Amino acid sequence: MIVLAAMALAGATIPTAARFQCGPTVVIARFSRDRVVLNFDGRLLRLAQTVSADGARFTGLDHRRRTEFWTRGDWARLTVGLRTWPECRLANMPAG
Repeated sequence: MIVLAAMALAGATIPTAARFQCGPTVVIARFSRDRVVLNFDGRLLRLAQTVSADGARFTGLDHRRRTEFWTRGDWARLTVGLRTWPECRLANMPAG
């Protein structure tokens, strides 16, 4: 199991990309030191890392709607505006 949040908090190298299954939606997250870029449903969102009491939390705006992607272990939550996707689980990245 990849523990993204613990690795991020410890300052360790985190995976450059991870695939999350959020209900029927696949979210590809590409991490850098203090940001994440999310690719899902034809969207590309760039979020900055923010303070989190537990896990790694990234926030930003998408067309003036508050956006949050919060990860802890193999779990994540994605919220854009008033919509929150079903619980996200870390899945295998496709080869290639």
